[in-house]
Amino acid sequence: MPVTLIVDGYNLTNARPDLFGAGADLEQSRDDLLSLLARYKKKKGMSVTVVFDGANAPGHEARRTSEKGISVIYSRLGQSADSVIRDLCRTLREKALVVSSDRALCRDAAGFGAACVDSDEFLDRAMESIYADMAPPEEGDEPSRRDKKGPAHREKKARRRHGRALEKL
Repeated sequence: MPVTLIVDGYNLTNARPDLFGAGADLEQSRDDLLSLLARYKKKKGMSVTVVFDGANAPGHEARRTSEKGISVIYSRLGQSADSVIRDLCRTLREKALVVSSDRALCRDAAGFGAACVDSDEFLDRAMESIYADMAPPEEGDEPSRRDKKGPAHREKKARRRHGRALEKL
């Protein structure tokens, strides 16, 4: 089942100012984010949509564009990016994977059947995925894993749901 990655744009850029420029020009931060997401999309082959608050958009008008192969949506004046993301989740349901650190937004997305990943966690995984081919893994770098057997050793439901969301990345 194809998954659409829905990114809360300013939430992601503000999560890592070291990566997207602390206090930098908004346009440059957006461009840096789109460059990173374009590389991630090329690597993973999934559809990516980024939603930005329209109050910070050029001309303050709602618009949809495509930049670097990424679908970009600016909410209209007076409408938050969160409400646009909720509408997308309502439409896509379990085919949506939301990237945001906004707990209320993630809770609402989960209510529609969408999965949600924290911005920092996504950035860590995206960078790892993009640059995985550059450095060969060292010996003994395999993650340790306990063999779990039976329902008594089953992870909690919320943790399993979160794990499934991460598998989509």
